[in-house]
Amino acid sequence: MALAALLALTILASGPADAPATVTLDQSSDDAIPPGAPTDDYRFVAWCYGAMDESIAVYEQVIPDLQAIDARIGSPVKEKVPYAQDVAEERQALKRFAAAMEAAEKASPRPIAPDGAKAMQLGRSMWSQAKQ
Repeated sequence: MALAALLALTILASGPADAPATVTLDQSSDDAIPPGAPTDDYRFVAWCYGAMDESIAVYEQVIPDLQAIDARIGSPVKEKVPYAQDVAEERQALKRFAAAMEAAEKASPRPIAPDGAKAMQLGRSMWSQAKQ
């Protein structure tokens, strides 16, 4: 998540609209871009938004399963709703991603929202197998 936040901040702090922000990523680090994710800043943030938004939706569907597993085998998680703090932090990250995308869309000399929508859907699609 730190990488995505960094990219979102980079978009917000970018220069003129005709000079797109660039970030050089160390692909050997743990923060490397996941396979299949877009590599440009705007679409990557949109992809992250979609992936995280869908992960929250999947999480809400599996809360009963998580609670049943915790009851059956035990867990270090002692919250009534497992991982609630993590999800709250993810919701805050979604707000930051949305603000970064909106700023990039306003600053762009051409319409980029359709590209963002496609990237967002691609991010959401990574959860399709988990939902089945």
